[in-house]
Amino acid sequence: MKIGFRVDSSPEIGIGHLHRSIEFAKEFKNAGIKVFFYTANLNGNIDYIIKEKGFSLVQLNKNKVKLKKLRNNFLKADAIKTSKFLKKDKISLIIVDNYLINEKWERHVSKYCKLALIDDFVNRKTFCDYIISYHLSKRSTEKFLVKKNCLRLEDSQYTIIKKYNKKKEYEKKLKNVLVYFGGADNRNFTKILFNKFNSKLYKKFQFSFILSSKKFAEIKKKNLLNKNIKFKTKVSKDLYSEAKKNSLVLSNMGLSMYEFAHAGKKLILFPQSNTHRKIAQNLREFQIFKIISHPNELNKKTLINGFLESKDVIKKRMSIFNSLGSKALVNFFLKKFQKLRLEKFKENDKYFLHKLVNDPAVRASSIKSKKNINFDDHSKWLEKFKKKKKNLLLIFKTDHFKLGQIRLEKSKNYYNLDYSISNEFRNNGFGAKMIRLAIKEYKLSKIRAVAKKKNISSNKTLQKVGFKKISNTKTLNNYLFSL
Repeated sequence: MKIGFRVDSSPEIGIGHLHRSIEFAKEFKNAGIKVFFYTANLNGNIDYIIKEKGFSLVQLNKNKVKLKKLRNNFLKADAIKTSKFLKKDKISLIIVDNYLINEKWERHVSKYCKLALIDDFVNRKTFCDYIISYHLSKRSTEKFLVKKNCLRLEDSQYTIIKKYNKKKEYEKKLKNVLVYFGGADNRNFTKILFNKFNSKLYKKFQFSFILSSKKFAEIKKKNLLNKNIKFKTKVSKDLYSEAKKNSLVLSNMGLSMYEFAHAGKKLILFPQSNTHRKIAQNLREFQIFKIISHPNELNKKTLINGFLESKDVIKKRMSIFNSLGSKALVNFFLKKFQKLRLEKFKENDKYFLHKLVNDPAVRASSIKSKKNINFDDHSKWLEKFKKKKKNLLLIFKTDHFKLGQIRLEKSKNYYNLDYSISNEFRNNGFGAKMIRLAIKEYKLSKIRAVAKKKNISSNKTLQKVGFKKISNTKTLNNYLFSL
């Protein structure tokens, strides 16, 4: 098996996608898989990092390409060139982490290998075989998928970030603030915040700005009124090393926000692009990030409140975004599903369950309602379910990912069964394995289940495990398992 990555970097589109792809590629490399990178060789790119990390690099254009040119008329040629190398390098799977790519490009390239698309907020038709999107949301990408058998890896367990090294810690002063808006910052948020903080009102705080050389040149023209502001145009090692020195981070809603969350930083986030704003709209429902629409809305009071962010919220973020996403994805693509087991529900499982309960297939098979369920209502329902001590809520998982859930609600001398498998693991017999495992481990002797007649797979699974049909209505089959 050989893996390809199609990714680009430039001052206009930033460097986050490239860094994300490299982190993902490292896990493939650790698993003994050969990895190739294919780039357009855009003006101002940082492709040299690919070679520094020990990966094969193919720049599809010998001369530097302007971003506008690639958008207008280069994509067709780009697809042809990419396909040529995919065939030559015998690539099995190409992973696209690039907003410039479109459905036509995907259709051409898909003739030569499988295609996985990493997209933070897909809003177009896509011809991919797998789609990876790890932002918390009840939104499904199903309507954008041209291939109906496309597998959706849409959960925070697939978050692709670097692991945080906690060994070396700096003494953090309460008033230290890191300001970082990525490699692009096309809306000049860095400059806006500098203008705000460069006043006597904020002189008791210590600000560290990380910005591009171009942005620094723009700010340098202004008079620095306070000595409490420092600038860097290069990250010394990685974002974690910079974040360690600060108590609070002000950042955009790009890829770095999950690294800051994983590092346990107090955060205030500002959506910069249309994609960021859409992500923000979904994330607000979960109430684990402080999000401000624009830097102009930040004042001294909201900055101080940022330092007072709850430890519980910080811990929640750290448990959700745990840096294991790349390994989980690699094990998925290598079909490593060993050590299947059931574990009792833990607090951070509710994000996985919320995504699962809003899966289109799960909603369609629901007996009660087909409507999407918001996070607050789902959390309240979970608390109510857990209060009954005899109820069982179990997560079906391996060492690297969660596959599904089984819910057993105690009623008199039997349990009522509810179960679901995440879409990317269906059609592997995992539903039957999960139910059998629950029966064995919890010594269950009498279980009732209901399945819609149209839900052929669920009816087959229940019968396979040993459930007997005891009655039916026009739309439903009623089952009983008894030892």
